Amino acid sequence: VHKGDFILSNSMSFGRPYILTIEGCVHDGWLVISDFQSVFTSDFLYYLLSSSSVQQEMKKRASFGGAVQNLNADIVKDLSLPMLPFEIQREIVRMLDIYTESVVELQKQLKAELTARKAQYSYYRDKLLQYETIIEELEIGEVCNLSAGGDVPKDRFSKEKTERYKIPIISNGSGINALYGYTDIPKIVEPSVTVAARGTIGYAEYRDYPY
Repeated sequence: VHKGDFILSNSMSFGRPYILTIEGCVHDGWLVISDFQSVFTSDFLYYLLSSSSVQQEMKKRASFGGAVQNLNADIVKDLSLPMLPFEIQREIVRMLDIYTESVVELQKQLKAELTARKAQYSYYRDKLLQYETIIEELEIGEVCNLSAGGDVPKDRFSKEKTERYKIPIISNGSGINALYGYTDIPKIVEPSVTVAARGTIGYAEYRDYPY
């Protein structure tokens, strides 16, 4: 593959486009798009392949390999893409670049604000939970039921939420990153607290829904 070519992941996070900035080779986990310069500018093709409509179309056409959807070259070859004059492509890219830069700048500002709020929260949490006087202390096992997670039910599992599979499977992680997939039968039905045992060790989150 060559600098300027596109590669698409063909499984798991399939369809995500990347523009190569180096010469190299790819293994069978990727699809390569090249020789498009007579029809598309690279930036326009990137935005086009990243668009919701094209991503949804790839998702709809992708085949299942077990519990994982996969793309193949024939699926991507059959995608219909709009052919616009180069001057219109460049103008669309210019506008989208402006929006992208605005979003990136806003994300930086939000990240800084979030970091400051987390530090403030941690400070007051620790202050409120530290006691100078002697109080009674109990072990968690004395006042709570404690259980460990199990393996993913491979015969009752979906990466996407469906009419049948709507019970979330929680893995080690924080926030949305803890969502592994979905099943149809919950193991926990009462409000409870999950604590990550690997990765984000110790991360705790209250959950008031079956999982």
